[in-house]
Amino acid sequence: MPGFTAPKLIWVAKHEPEVFARVATVLLPKDYLRLRLTGEKVSDMSDAAGTLWLDVARRDWSDVMLEGCRLSRAHMPRLVEGSAPSGRLLPDIAASWGIRHPVIVAGGAATMRRARSVSVRLRRATASSPSAPRACCSS
Repeated sequence: MPGFTAPKLIWVAKHEPEVFARVATVLLPKDYLRLRLTGEKVSDMSDAAGTLWLDVARRDWSDVMLEGCRLSRAHMPRLVEGSAPSGRLLPDIAASWGIRHPVIVAGGAATMRRARSVSVRLRRATASSPSAPRACCSS
């Protein structure tokens, strides 16, 4: 289970300190996939809330919680809303898939309702502008 990441990292720090010492960036599984597809270290607010490091009211990483786990903002990905762009599909990947237009990767779409909303907006944008970038949801 990828959620509740903070306690898992505390366990690693206690039981495998040499592994913990090598932590450069903490990414959830879909965020790692996004990194490989876009080159961007990004997470969406919804999934970040499940790590226990997000200050939900401020919609930002909690320095207090990070410090409690011996981490800092430098270890964390940039945060975006689920419907916000988080990066573009890397050109070499797009080319290998036969895609010749820019592909915007959304921050997330944890619910079908949100995914449908993004899809409808994209169809409208594409219909009104044939060269409009298209999107790919990362979760």
